[in-house]
Amino acid sequence: MSEGETVTLLRSGAVLPRAIKLTVVAGPDAGATATAPQSAVAGRAKQADLVLTDASVSSFHVEMRVTIHGVEVRDLDSRNGTFFEGARIARATLPPGASIVIGKTTIAIDQAAADESESPLLASFGALVAASSEMQALFAWLERIAKSDVAVVVEGPPGSGKNLAARAIHDASNRRDKSFATIDCAALPSEVAERAFESEAAGDGTLHLDAIDELSPELSAILARTLESARARVVSTSRRELRALVNRGKFREDLYARIAQARVVIPPLASRSEDVAPLVRHFLAAIPEGVQAAREVSREALADLTRRNYPGDVRELRGVVERAAMVAKGSIIGPADLAFAQIVAAGADERDVAPFKDAKRSIVDAFEREYLEALVGRTGENLSRASILSGLDRHHLRELLRKHGLRKS
Repeated sequence: MSEGETVTLLRSGAVLPRAIKLTVVAGPDAGATATAPQSAVAGRAKQADLVLTDASVSSFHVEMRVTIHGVEVRDLDSRNGTFFEGARIARATLPPGASIVIGKTTIAIDQAAADESESPLLASFGALVAASSEMQALFAWLERIAKSDVAVVVEGPPGSGKNLAARAIHDASNRRDKSFATIDCAALPSEVAERAFESEAAGDGTLHLDAIDELSPELSAILARTLESARARVVSTSRRELRALVNRGKFREDLYARIAQARVVIPPLASRSEDVAPLVRHFLAAIPEGVQAAREVSREALADLTRRNYPGDVRELRGVVERAAMVAKGSIIGPADLAFAQIVAAGADERDVAPFKDAKRSIVDAFEREYLEALVGRTGENLSRASILSGLDRHHLRELLRKHGLRKS
């Protein structure tokens, strides 16, 4: 499963109708074939779907994926490139039956009949919800692999829900009653790394390696050695594509082999706008019952939310929805509750034209105070609840409250 377009389905319970078939028609591995659901990777690594012996091919050379428009071919930062009809391509959509050249190998790409045993689509998986067929197919795949003990790597942009997926894999596994331990690979002190790896890998639960793409070369070697005898099930998360990092020598191939027996990619929210509505309703339903906040959203506000861009992905959408719910005048979120831009426009007519930086700071301060006053009104002195509802770190929230005279200590 990878980012971008997929076959479009209309409802849960259906199955994806196509698979992809690769055939080596020329080169050292002529005659070799591979069939995979939806997408396949060709390369020298043992984890590739089509494993090649051609020395001029990279470990993970090229990915091919069935879409409604044909077969999308994406070079994975390979050393010698991917070629179609003599032209080097980074990403292209080709018709079924087309052939590509990688190194000394020519591969014919075609579609194949889907596996009838493919899992039905799911509307949710753990704390993750979606309406798009792409995400519902991903949920079905996650549920299927969760019941095994294979090591899984979950990739996706920041804020897309990778850590929620890791937790949901654990909760749906046979180890759900065991521990779920997270190690932040981006902030792990080297002096305690080996002890941390050994301690958590020795357990019977799930070891979640967060931000594994940020692991230093020194700690990567220690982790690879530790995982040779690990008893814990390993689930890793990464904001970057590890296969491309392997090709560039930025990630150890032996470590990748241990942590990526299965791989899933959470696509960015920008590519699946149909998921905004179920996510909005999910976030509103998750606000604690004792908190005074809007629980519904108007059609106009939902349309506004669907049109917006979210650089921070699903996490940013959640923050927007929760803040709007807290400051909403009634029980239903309307466009006026969402539009920070409308606050800017309303204030602009009442102020003399000032330097941009000063005007922006003034408006931001006014918004901060209005929002924080509403937040304090809902949560009182409970800083923990305020932090959860606002999505702000406790320390940062405390400083903002002090700045606006809403907290003394």
